[in-house]
Amino acid sequence: MFIDVNKYVKTLVDFNITADQFLLLWLTHLKDYKLLYRYVSMGDGFTSSVVADLEKKGYLLNLNNTYDNYVDSFIVTDKFKETLFNSDDEIAPQEFWDNYPRLLYINGKRFSARAINKDKFFEDYQKEIGHSIDKHNKVMNCLKYAVKNRLISMGIQKWFESKQWETIEEEIELRRKMGQNELPGEKIV
Repeated sequence: MFIDVNKYVKTLVDFNITADQFLLLWLTHLKDYKLLYRYVSMGDGFTSSVVADLEKKGYLLNLNNTYDNYVDSFIVTDKFKETLFNSDDEIAPQEFWDNYPRLLYINGKRFSARAINKDKFFEDYQKEIGHSIDKHNKVMNCLKYAVKNRLISMGIQKWFESKQWETIEEEIELRRKMGQNELPGEKIV
């Protein structure tokens, strides 16, 4: 979330939302349903007025029917994402950082995949991606695909500097075109 409390308070004020509302939006954005349900069942939860206010402000879609209120049936709108990513330089790089593997195993050896200066990486990410939500989403989709398919074999800095998301994007497109067939240079066992 935020390390800097000033940025957190600024976000609450700029969005005109409460801390509870931000928590609901943030955990919904991350799709962290386990934490959402934990907060609802063991904490204060979220009142219907909290949800209604977020819907009214255009930050949240509620897919529940009239009588239900399941937290995994909420969707954060693009208005929230775009405003949040455009208002804070740390949100997008933090999401990338959090999704990149912490450890990698190559040739039977384990090494830290994030052995770099985090602040410098955040600066580099912001320079390359800027405030473009579309570019960030493209990078994140490729990163998640690469993690899921075990296609990461280098540290975070090298992966980012070499723009590996472009290679992964090509892989995704080839895979889409080829279906279950082998890709060039690949042998399906």
